[in-house]
Amino acid sequence: MAPSTISKNVVLIVVARHYLKSPDFNGISAIDLAAALKTPWPALIEPLRTLVNNDQVGILGEGTDIDTHVLRMGFPSREMQLSLLERPPSPHTCIYPRLKHLAKVVDPGKYADRPYRLALALGEPQLAYRVFDLAVLEDYRKNSRYRYWTNDVGGQICINGERRDDTSGSGGVQVLLPTFGFAYDATQTRAVAVLLHYLAALTPKHQKIWKGRELKGTFELYPDYFGTTILGNPPEGASIFAAVVAEIKLINELARAMGRPDLFHEHYEPDGEDRVRDFTCLARPTAGEFNEFVRVLDKLLSESLNREFFRTDVPSETGPGRPDGNAISHQKGTLEMLVDWGSRTFLPSQLDRWLQACRAIRKVRSLRQRPEHAADENALDQAYVKKQRDLVISAYKSLHVVREMMSQQPSAAGVHLAVPKWMRNGRVWAV
Repeated sequence: MAPSTISKNVVLIVVARHYLKSPDFNGISAIDLAAALKTPWPALIEPLRTLVNNDQVGILGEGTDIDTHVLRMGFPSREMQLSLLERPPSPHTCIYPRLKHLAKVVDPGKYADRPYRLALALGEPQLAYRVFDLAVLEDYRKNSRYRYWTNDVGGQICINGERRDDTSGSGGVQVLLPTFGFAYDATQTRAVAVLLHYLAALTPKHQKIWKGRELKGTFELYPDYFGTTILGNPPEGASIFAAVVAEIKLINELARAMGRPDLFHEHYEPDGEDRVRDFTCLARPTAGEFNEFVRVLDKLLSESLNREFFRTDVPSETGPGRPDGNAISHQKGTLEMLVDWGSRTFLPSQLDRWLQACRAIRKVRSLRQRPEHAADENALDQAYVKKQRDLVISAYKSLHVVREMMSQQPSAAGVHLAVPKWMRNGRVWAV
């Protein structure tokens, strides 16, 4: 004889009560639900089926997520959820209330000063994210009480001083925001992105700060931030900044294989400890920060060119003639020597690509010599995000051309460089 079913409303009340009283808005397992209702699992299948079809509850189970006890990324298809009901009850099959019901029973006033905790209470996934104006970082970057760190992909914010649990008196840091990333909309407007799980853990004071800078619209997370932080995958690619540094390193390796000195005086590991400081996406899109980025990029490019690379292939001096027939000589700049070396090395049909690459490097030098000016050099302006992106993409492409054309020289025949897999596969993120 089939067990009698129990009211779906009673089931829904128990599911919602468990969710709202749990520390991290956890689902209730199939086993615990049956125990709480003192009802055998088969009697719960029909009411749960109705609740799933009505979008009042959602179900996670083995094969749907790595941790079914927390609503990380949402629910699988309705068909998959219903199929979980046909399996024997498991501690890993977890039932959650959904917005359709939670909106009726959650008191927003209880979360008046914690808007992101409210979002979780209303059933949003822990790994959903919100996006914010870049200016939100200024509240922490300018304040000496906080320790702010960022790279091409994301960052972290800590509170300087003694840890709450530090009884040794040695001091330390307390993590305020374990991780934040970046996101972009269709117009390539750049924003800060934070997972709801971390926003909800902030104090009311900090939730108010972030809420005041929240942006609307559709923003996509930076690919490797999504992959590593949400999916738990290793990085698939690298940023355009790492790609520039990698190209310089490869060019120098190629030059040595050709029996020449390095083309660039300095080269770095793309993600090593000697990573170039401030060679990353703008923490603040201002004229002042853009000009500093241009200075760093120019130091990597034209300022680092090594005249020894050219040997005697290119005269190191030149100058106009004088009326008396004598010449006024001056030492050529290294960028001028790079142009001349290509002119003497490549066929006319190849030369245009070389000259275009050199012009891209020269543009960086010109921007450094004539920096951006603004009435307020610290005023935020998203236009500088696009300017930086365009500039660094152009620099990367020019370096790629330099390496490609150098590799066509007879002295480079048979040379095999260890080009990173992400570069070979074109997985370069233009942030």
